[in-house]
Amino acid sequence: MEISEFISKKDDEISDIIKNKKNITLINNSVEEEYEIIRNISELELFLSYTVKFESDQIIKMQAAGGIAWKYPKRKAVVAFKIEKDNKLFNIVHNIYNIIFLELVFRDVEYLLFHNCIFRKLVSITNTSKTKKLGLHLEESICNDRFEISGEVDFVEINNTIFKNSGSVNIRCKTIESILIQGGIIRSIIQGVRIGKIQIIDSIISWVTVIDVIIENSIIMQDIIINDNGNLSFDKFIIRGYGDIGIKEILGKIQLKNTDFSNTKIDFRAIENNKYQCLLSRNTNNYIEEIENFINLNDIAEKCKNKKVELHTEYLIKKYQRLNRWNVKKGFMKLLCIPLKMIEKIIETSIGYFCKWEVMLRSIILIILSYSIIYFLFPDGITHPNTKNYHLSMLSLINGGLIEFPEVLSLLADSIYFSIITFVTIGYGDIVPNNNSIFRLIAGSEGLLGVIFVSFLTITITRRFTK
Repeated sequence: MEISEFISKKDDEISDIIKNKKNITLINNSVEEEYEIIRNISELELFLSYTVKFESDQIIKMQAAGGIAWKYPKRKAVVAFKIEKDNKLFNIVHNIYNIIFLELVFRDVEYLLFHNCIFRKLVSITNTSKTKKLGLHLEESICNDRFEISGEVDFVEINNTIFKNSGSVNIRCKTIESILIQGGIIRSIIQGVRIGKIQIIDSIISWVTVIDVIIENSIIMQDIIINDNGNLSFDKFIIRGYGDIGIKEILGKIQLKNTDFSNTKIDFRAIENNKYQCLLSRNTNNYIEEIENFINLNDIAEKCKNKKVELHTEYLIKKYQRLNRWNVKKGFMKLLCIPLKMIEKIIETSIGYFCKWEVMLRSIILIILSYSIIYFLFPDGITHPNTKNYHLSMLSLINGGLIEFPEVLSLLADSIYFSIITFVTIGYGDIVPNNNSIFRLIAGSEGLLGVIFVSFLTITITRRFTK
């Protein structure tokens, strides 16, 4: 039987499987492994005494030979009973290897190391001692349910540990000196804690929720991947010390509420590569969460002096505020506001709220080309000093066979040239509107748009490239 299948079974099913057995064979990564069945605390004490002796022999060998690699015990066991508030044994034996636990509830344990252990159900470790704080190592293990840590805690280190199904590590205590999470698939809730330093390195985040947490010294997050449907959430999160946050890839979501990332270096490339989709809510009918996320990220970008992200998030804030204003209107009021909605949409797509110079440049090119088409289709509205004047539209000239292809290309080039010099208000005078008042108004309107949009472009570029 596969280990994953075994630990997912119900208690009564496991009881039937191990009934009257001293050992059980389980398959782990295509390898058959023998597990002893431990049914009471005396048998567990005997099993752990083997671990103590094994470690002592290892230390003696290392001292004698020097430089040999540390080996882990090979014996494995299934603890077939619930361990609850029996701390004497675990205050003597601190290092625990190769055990599948049913359920653990500890109080006032000073130090624990779990290596290659599997936790089927709840693990609760509470330390109420004021003199001795808890230290916990969790290495290369699997948690199938909540792993709760509370009370007086010194440090927590989690290495290459996988949290499956409803498994998560939940840390609730007043203060903790350090948290180290390295490798593995992480699910965690950290709530109401003052943390000295926290490091999350080379890990995959299924979901991590950080609520009401203050980082006193440092936070380091490097090579983090937020997996598909994953979630990284910060609420009432303050960094008083130094931070260095680098997320490698984002496939899930990020939530930011009431955050303060002062003195923090953040690599925004993963968010930019994700095109800020990670900040969008899964609830498509409510834009409040998106707005709050973008406001917080805008504040973070401003403090990190990343002008590009700051301006882009400002654009997204205004965009989603516009969507939210439209979303909350109902019935007849929604109908009345359609003209206003169209105006706001035009402003957004044409000038980008002075946040995106690329949008402004695109609008300028579009305006120039649009007027070029008008001048090209109606050459009779423009006086060409060096060529003959036309008295018909382009379609009439082509249909009547009155113009040849090279001359069409020449008129197209003239139209684009005239549109450009009109837009930038140079006006050389070699090509001018004729006496037709409509074409003078058309050329005048392009010149007016040119003055406005060139000014807007200057403002936007200045905002983007000056500090």
